[in-house]
Amino acid sequence: MVKKRVLPVIVYTWEALEGAAEEGPPVIYADHSLYVRAPAAIREMLGGYGYVLSSRPGKQGVFFLLNRGEGCFRDELHEIHDPLNIL
Repeated sequence: MVKKRVLPVIVYTWEALEGAAEEGPPVIYADHSLYVRAPAAIREMLGGYGYVLSSRPGKQGVFFLLNRGEGCFRDELHEIHDPLNIL
């Protein structure tokens, strides 16, 4: 079975992170410079929107996967599309 490629939404600011979470894309990529400032607060805020921290690390940040609802990311069906070589 061919997996569907999912393009992550890349965020660099808290405001962009909140906006992305409200929109509900399947994958959010938080840049390292943003994530290291408040990892617990970011995980808590995104958790409220149904996101979990991915076990797959990025080169310069971390991935969060939507794990509930219609547009959730499912490992068996999806793969993170990486045209910018961030994986």
